[in-house]
Amino acid sequence: AMSSWGRLSSTSGADGFPWVNARYNPERYDPPALPAKDNTLGVPSERHWQEDWSTADIQQAAEEHVMMSWSNSKAVKDLPVFERSEGVYLYDQNGKRFLDWTSQAVCVNLGYTVPESIKDAVTSQLET
Repeated sequence: AMSSWGRLSSTSGADGFPWVNARYNPERYDPPALPAKDNTLGVPSERHWQEDWSTADIQQAAEEHVMMSWSNSKAVKDLPVFERSEGVYLYDQNGKRFLDWTSQAVCVNLGYTVPESIKDAVTSQLET
């Protein structure tokens, strides 16, 4: 006979309440087969390796390939083209400084000027 405690919690649940206090029975899971074909993206275009891109080239590539994650992507073509960064600031081709309000959203709050000690620690962690 089942003890009073056993009637409160068993594999099938409590007496009269089949799902109350029921023990977990994992379902068998068969993972899907991996794709048999090569699904790599191929190679970057030759244009990707050009050392210098004009402002028009950058704007065209952004308009064709960038998806804005926090706003409408149509605005991409009108964004300034940044040429350098320092700390939490970005600088456009005319030297105008912009505070990058989103820099912390996808990276550590160090901004763009990462201390050598952090770079060394990250490199060490990647290599071990």
